[in-house]
Amino acid sequence: MDNIYGILRGTALKDGRISDDEAKMLDSIIGELNDYTKILEDAWKDGIISDDERADLSAWRKRVWDHTVEVALEDNIINADEHNLLLSLVKVMKLLEEKE
Repeated sequence: MDNIYGILRGTALKDGRISDDEAKMLDSIIGELNDYTKILEDAWKDGIISDDERADLSAWRKRVWDHTVEVALEDNIINADEHNLLLSLVKVMKLLEEKE
């Protein structure tokens, strides 16, 4: 999880600061991904991820994405910083999917 946070934080810091919008997005993403990683760990407890567990994980990733976009759109605009953070989130989600 630290690596994921590092990726996202690094993206937010590319311009030398984390804006209020980026901070809100980071808080949202980290909270959601903490829950996702718990579900992933539970799914791996028996050494295999079932089709149902895989579907649940996929739905959870969609939830993380949808909620993050919702946070980004609170002011009805996705600015360049938010856009870059969303792009990083896509990369992070692909990394998480590979762990399934």
